[in-house]
This record gives sequence, structure tokens and C-alpha cells, in this order.
Amino acid sequence: VRALAPEFYDSMAYHTSWLLVHWKFITEPSYGPQSRLGRTMEDHKAARKQVGKLRRADEHAYEEMALDAQKVKDE
Repeated sequence: VRALAPEFYDSMAYHTSWLLVHWKFITEPSYGPQSRLGRTMEDHKAARKQVGKLRRADEHAYEEMALDAQKVKDE
């Protein structure tokens, strides 16, 4: 695939050792299911902040829906 589309794949990070990937997943606390992308700590913190905002917005939307459902039920 790299030979067919080098403009897309030559700049991508990749692993040369799956054994090392698994070893790091098991032994390093910073590696885990959330570690699908290589990113800086600043990027990680910014993403977590955005996720928090989205969760709060979802919670607010669910509360609004529950209130609307209760109003319909009370009528």
C-alpha cells in the first residue's frame, strides 16, 4: 500500500515491532486502550477537556428530555 500511495503513507508513523507494542501496552501505565494515537500531553489534555464539555452537554440534553417526558406524562 505504501508503494501505491506514498503521498499518504510515507509521513505516517508506524511500528516495526508488534512485540514491542504489546510489551509497552502491558508494562507502561501511559499505554492503554485510549492510546490509539500518538499525541503530546497538551493535545491529550485538550481532547479530555473537549470530551468533558460534550458529556456535560449530553447530560443537559438528557435532563431536558426527562423534564419534557414528565410534562407529557403529567398532562
